[in-house]
Amino acid sequence: MYRLQGTPSSILIDKEGLLKKVSFGAVNALEPEIQQLLKQ
Repeated sequence: MYRLQGTPSSILIDKEGLLKKVSFGAVNALEPEIQQLLKQ
C-alpha cells in the first residue's frame, strides 16, 4: 500500500490518514516532524 522499498522504513501519517513522509533506511530525526504532526 505504501510501496516500501526496504527495511528499516519510516512512515508518517497525519490525523486525517494522509501520508506525509516515507523514509528508507535509518532515520534519527523524526521526533520534530512527529511533534509538528501532533500539533495539527
